[in-house]
Amino acid sequence: MDGQSMSISVGDLAGDKHNLNLDYRSHLDNVDETRSKFNVCLCDTPLPDFYRCEFGDALEKYNAKQVEKGHPERQIKDYLKKIQESKQENEAYEVVIQVGNQWTMPASDGDCRSVSQAILTDFYDEWPDRYPNLKIASAVIHMDEATPHLHVVYVPVSHGNKRGLDTKNSLRGALKACGFGTDLRELNQDMFECLESVSQAHGIERLDMGMAGVKRLSVRDFKAHVNEPDYPYKNDPDLMALLDEQ
Repeated sequence: MDGQSMSISVGDLAGDKHNLNLDYRSHLDNVDETRSKFNVCLCDTPLPDFYRCEFGDALEKYNAKQVEKGHPERQIKDYLKKIQESKQENEAYEVVIQVGNQWTMPASDGDCRSVSQAILTDFYDEWPDRYPNLKIASAVIHMDEATPHLHVVYVPVSHGNKRGLDTKNSLRGALKACGFGTDLRELNQDMFECLESVSQAHGIERLDMGMAGVKRLSVRDFKAHVNEPDYPYKNDPDLMALLDEQ
């Protein structure tokens, strides 16, 4: 099997504008407009619509209960706005998934786009079963940047809560329901396992670099070969960070 680096990073939740708005993307320096037609939108639900669908019934029940208790002032008119103003929860979270880099999996190559799309689509398809309480609001594969990658914007949905809405936005509750601790590193590790699995199904192994590569190679050796297209250690984030420090 071929070896490729794999990365799962936290996105900045740029939202619809960066992920889906082609007019906006056409003005970005790192976007090649000629390949924007190859972008793949897997899911696109605006957050207001998502919140109405996922939390609407719970919000209605909560508000009715406040009236029954004689506290109409405690009703929540706009749950999305309330979460956006919260210091404890985010309205959504984003992860960016990528296999390879601009040298080993260039988006300008049709075959690389094809295998990347297959892997990233399979990763997306696995998501609902692996993370049922991390509901996807939008997902898009970008083919118009240097390397194909998948943006997933999700909202944590926690059920059976005794305080506030019985179904609400709670990362802690959603992670627990999915079988993880409150540490996002557990989720991240599971995502890597999923990405490795779907990649293997398409003939690609995760490039095993680790710290051994750092021990074997000097920074001088790394600098001497890093620009060679087939040089494998260029995928190693530890070595890249080491290089940046010099």
